[in-house]
Amino acid sequence: MVAPTHMDYEGAAKRNGAMAESESRAVPAQEHLRKAGFLANWREAEWSALLTFAEYKELVPAEFLFRQGDVERSMYILAKGTLEFVDPPKPGTPPRRLGVLQPGGVIGEQAFLDGGARALTVRAVSASALIRIDPESFTAFAARHPVLATEFLMEVARLVSLKLRDTTAMVTQHAPERAVEIQASAEESGGERRVDITSVARAGNLGDKQGMEFFDRLNQQIKEGMRRRSQT
Repeated sequence: MVAPTHMDYEGAAKRNGAMAESESRAVPAQEHLRKAGFLANWREAEWSALLTFAEYKELVPAEFLFRQGDVERSMYILAKGTLEFVDPPKPGTPPRRLGVLQPGGVIGEQAFLDGGARALTVRAVSASALIRIDPESFTAFAARHPVLATEFLMEVARLVSLKLRDTTAMVTQHAPERAVEIQASAEESGGERRVDITSVARAGNLGDKQGMEFFDRLNQQIKEGMRRRSQT
């Protein structure tokens, strides 16, 4: 079987009724993401094919992308701007920043794959632009362009792997001192609780488990796209 060429992807995208609107947004998104290193080898035709099934979303500073507990399965790729992860704001208390996301980063991949509620609250620090895709749209994209869908998911998997490595390193580094803090707190309060530092340090291995679960779901998405492709 001969693999589809770049011209095949371009022709398929042009046949879609949403091509005109998506194409006008594909070029700036492509330029920003290429500079950030996300799918740097994709050309305008590939981005146009993706944006036929995805959406281009913009946020103004301080606008929320989603809040902790929201049930919504879209995954987002940040093309430009900066997003921050914050504690859910409470009355009279400003939200506390937990981390930031720079262009080329991915957010919402867990809910995209497992359908669970949002674990974080995310808002824009500056004017930001993102590419949004939900599971249904991605399945349609994978059925039409299985090769591109695989490339896209492998790029997401690469970023998630880097994120898990950072999390594992951070937890492993701070777990012993965190265990001591918990122990001291228990002793000060007169509690009988005892914390095994070794068991807390093992929390770093949770990143590996989450990574395996993520790649299992990733593989299922790719297989589903290939199955639908074979039926067309």
